[in-house]
Amino acid sequence: MVPTALRLEFFGRRSEYGTFILRLFLAFVLMYGTHDNIVSWEQMIVFRDFLERNGFPYPLFSANLSVYAQFGCGLLILLGLFTRLAALVMCVN
Repeated sequence: MVPTALRLEFFGRRSEYGTFILRLFLAFVLMYGTHDNIVSWEQMIVFRDFLERNGFPYPLFSANLSVYAQFGCGLLILLGLFTRLAALVMCVN
């Protein structure tokens, strides 16, 4: 059994990896969740119908805006560029 102090020291020296792994995970979720709508117009129409059933204004425009915002922000987060702006866009989305 490894003493607690050694385990905390191990993770303390590698704390910068946590934010990197979290950034990769978040980018993956954003991009993976929207890529099917980008490559398949039929999936975009399904998303549009979902938005329309739930009362969103301009459902086709809203669907396109949401999908491309999520994918673009996922790419920015993956690259580490404009991460605060991308996070703001995701909060509004």
